Amino acid sequence: AFRDVSNENRRQVLERTFFHDILNTVGGLKGWGEILARYGEGRSAAAADKIRTLAGQLTREILAQRDLMDAEAGRLQVSFQDTEFDDIIGDALTVFEGHDVTADRDIRWTRSDGPTTVSTDPGPASRVVVNMVKNALEATPPGGAVELSLARRSEGIRLEVWNEGRIPDPVAEQIFKRSFSTKASSGRGLGTWSMKLFGEEYLGGRVDFHTGNHGTVFSFELPVSPGEDP
Repeated sequence: AFRDVSNENRRQVLERTFFHDILNTVGGLKGWGEILARYGEGRSAAAADKIRTLAGQLTREILAQRDLMDAEAGRLQVSFQDTEFDDIIGDALTVFEGHDVTADRDIRWTRSDGPTTVSTDPGPASRVVVNMVKNALEATPPGGAVELSLARRSEGIRLEVWNEGRIPDPVAEQIFKRSFSTKASSGRGLGTWSMKLFGEEYLGGRVDFHTGNHGTVFSFELPVSPGEDP
């Protein structure tokens, strides 16, 4: 049997070109924002700093979309290395600095006292953490808070993200399905599904959740690095 893959290859080339070009454009925007912030004064410097922050957020979102498309197609390349889980969380939380989803909501997290070394690829791992936190923030009413905690288990190191909401049973049964969403707008439903895709299929971890009257907890567990005491 033969299959013509020319259209598929052409689409992949176009995708790579698109992401390359748009990242270059955003990089230029961020660069000019940094220049204005450095040499500007007053309101112009404040506006430049905002431009720089938004350009950084846009860059991360573009990279996340690129990685998701590669992961869906089975061509995402991962590179495992010893990484502190605390550092992954810290980098992921920078996404929410000045983000609309954090308006009137707090993110509570304290770095661990001991080592949290895991063997993983920090990029996809950060994508999982970002989606966990964003999902929790969207389920949190104004004035509420999202709580993050790390715990060492015999199998590895486990991150838990808590919010006060409870997920109804019919929703909970479909939470990790690709196109399912609790939101009315179309184009949703990839957040929780991508947690599973990145966290389990590519990183070999475990992503799960439980919900009840005391709130909802999403968890992400990764194995400790070889040589680390469990």
